[in-house]
Amino acid sequence: MREHHLPRLLKITGWITMLPLLQFLAPSVVLSAGNMQAGDDAGLFFARHWGIIVLCLGALLVYAANRPEIRRAVMFAAAVEKIDLVVRVAMAWNNPALQGMRPAVIADTVMVILYASHLLRRLAA
Repeated sequence: MREHHLPRLLKITGWITMLPLLQFLAPSVVLSAGNMQAGDDAGLFFARHWGIIVLCLGALLVYAANRPEIRRAVMFAAAVEKIDLVVRVAMAWNNPALQGMRPAVIADTVMVILYASHLLRRLAA
């Protein structure tokens, strides 16, 4: 990936990453659409909390698109969060309760590869 494509990549992946806003606004609806459920008030609390945290991370990616001085730090933070999600879901791939996370895992895997390739190339330079 060339440096001039990076702002567009960060904007696109940032907007995708911001989709959990829907989970913050309507956690029961979003979870049930993915054949998942929170179960109780604590589960809904954490579903909403996760939604707002990931929304903020996506917003940081969009913001970093036009701020070269913070891009690496934001991309690194996003990659760490995404790797965590990918690894945790992959370790429980056959768990029926997490099947709704599979599309997010696929998208996050692609984003981690893109971010890591850029960060590693910058580190090598």
